Amino acid sequence: MIVVSQKRFALAGYMLLLFILSISGCSTTKENAPMTKSDILAFHNQILTIDTHVDTPLRLKYEGIDLGQKYNPR
Repeated sequence: MIVVSQKRFALAGYMLLLFILSISGCSTTKENAPMTKSDILAFHNQILTIDTHVDTPLRLKYEGIDLGQKYNPR
């Protein structure tokens, strides 16, 4: 007999709900046309965008960038 604690059962339920909600917006119909640049800009203006600059630490590590020196990204 398998005994599952209430907390684990609740956590599994929340994870399943999160999974279902995350895939509910997915569509497999072929009706979706590619977004145009104006569609993309309109979508971007309707949502909150946060740039976390995750790329910065990776560049410091892999490209050997010295923050004490002026850096030209080009």
